[in-house]
Amino acid sequence: MKKTAIILLCAVILVIPTVIAIVNYSHVKYAPAGEKDVTRVVIEDVDGVVTTYDREESEQRTDEVIALFFRLNSNKTEIVAVPDTVLQDKPYLVTISTKVKSEEYRYYFSMDPNLCYLFGPDGKSYQIGANEAAEFLSSDLSSSFYDNSTLPKLMLSGVYEVAPREASWTYKNFRGDSIVSDLTGVVSSAEQNFTEDVIFSLTYETEPDYFGIKVTDSSGDVIFDDQKSNLGSFTVDSEKTVYVEVTSKWYEDESRSFSGEASYVFGAQLSPAPAFRISADSVVRGGFLTVSGKNVADPASVTFSIDPSADFYTSGQFKLNFFKDGDLVKAIIPIHTSLEAGEHRITFTASGAEQSALINITDPGYPDSGMDVTAEKADECLSEAAKTEFENMVADIVKTDSPEVLLDGYFLSGGEQYTSWVIRSFGSRVLVNGGEKYSFINNGVDVQYGWAADVSALNKGKVVYTGETAFTGKIVVIEHGYGVRTWYWNLGDISVSVGDILEQGDTVGHAGSTGLTDMIYGGVHLAMSAGGVFVNPSVTWSGGVTFPEFG
Repeated sequence: MKKTAIILLCAVILVIPTVIAIVNYSHVKYAPAGEKDVTRVVIEDVDGVVTTYDREESEQRTDEVIALFFRLNSNKTEIVAVPDTVLQDKPYLVTISTKVKSEEYRYYFSMDPNLCYLFGPDGKSYQIGANEAAEFLSSDLSSSFYDNSTLPKLMLSGVYEVAPREASWTYKNFRGDSIVSDLTGVVSSAEQNFTEDVIFSLTYETEPDYFGIKVTDSSGDVIFDDQKSNLGSFTVDSEKTVYVEVTSKWYEDESRSFSGEASYVFGAQLSPAPAFRISADSVVRGGFLTVSGKNVADPASVTFSIDPSADFYTSGQFKLNFFKDGDLVKAIIPIHTSLEAGEHRITFTASGAEQSALINITDPGYPDSGMDVTAEKADECLSEAAKTEFENMVADIVKTDSPEVLLDGYFLSGGEQYTSWVIRSFGSRVLVNGGEKYSFINNGVDVQYGWAADVSALNKGKVVYTGETAFTGKIVVIEHGYGVRTWYWNLGDISVSVGDILEQGDTVGHAGSTGLTDMIYGGVHLAMSAGGVFVNPSVTWSGGVTFPEFG
């Protein structure tokens, strides 16, 4: 009996440490983590940069970070929910770990310390104490919260980021205090060489006050040594290896929240810069310009803008498409009727290089015209359903452009082979039955023929659509190249099929009076579009579509 008691006592003694360990583990796991229990903090800032602070690797710095977040967590007030407007902002994701568990916190900071919030691992929402929030916003941990805290990136050719050899950067926090940015991960002493052919274009997100550039060729001869403002249209005539030194400075200013400087050294294989030429410096509303470009490797990479602009160009409805033609790229710029008359600047950008030109848009003063049809015809052809049907048809036809170029020379006016006359011109406001209820802007010209006269293809092209809508009646659409299409509607019948290749003058159908028209003796509505925009077809009747040449 005595022996059994001793054995039991020994067993209990052996089990006690295990029980104590289990109890301690359970306590540590389910109880709130103490500051001394934390071994690691992982922070993902608003830019998505993840930084890990581990006591075993950097005890002092990790202790400072842990202490700061414990102060944030200690002085907080529970609220119903973090405001929806705040939840739209990206939070700081912070994971605080002990040896046995990890807890994730989401911190939402603003420039006002009184409006900073926390979503805790307990699923509850809190408002952070103003003093603690201010402390965080004044620390280097909050740098990604400030847009001005990062040295602007220097981009070569709009594609390649160049790392500075030396740099310093200072920004101001919400209090106006100056904070020195940590650029350890930005500055690089490694040799940089951009061996792929690049265009000499150097740009910053925030342009510096001083932007000095020195370019030396492989022989040591200085090609350029001045400020960027005097660079002009600097380019090379052929591929050339160069050595580039850049010095940039952003001066301290009371109106600014940043200052700094940076220097760069790199080598590059330069190619000639893209260059563009337009067909004229003046154009009427509803007309078009042509543009040619050289030294453009990828036509799809060219961007275009016009200033002052119109909603049509900025709403995503329009993209200027360039087409490859030998060593050049070519495009047609439609001048939408919504553009105001006056001086406009058009700008092309390719491979980081930018080129602008001024054009003058004139207003030809398109006159009003009338159209008399039955009330039933007006209701049928100009109903909302008919408008939607027409718009959907147009959108479907112009959504893709064939790279095949078939057009040749000038376009027929529609009256070369038969007696005809234009009864309604492009751009006129058409008042149906004398009122404005069903008024619309004419997007082509209405040509009166004799009944059932042949309607001819205005130029060589490929038939891409045949059909009928309430508004257009029977219609044929021909694509000619460069995004140019001619449209023939109000036809009495159609003589061609989709896919047919037509020569200039070939019959597409016969004059008629289908759809919305007052040409009861037979006629056709002739329209032209470029890049999906209806333009005045009459501008092509003598001169056709021609493009600028390079000498």
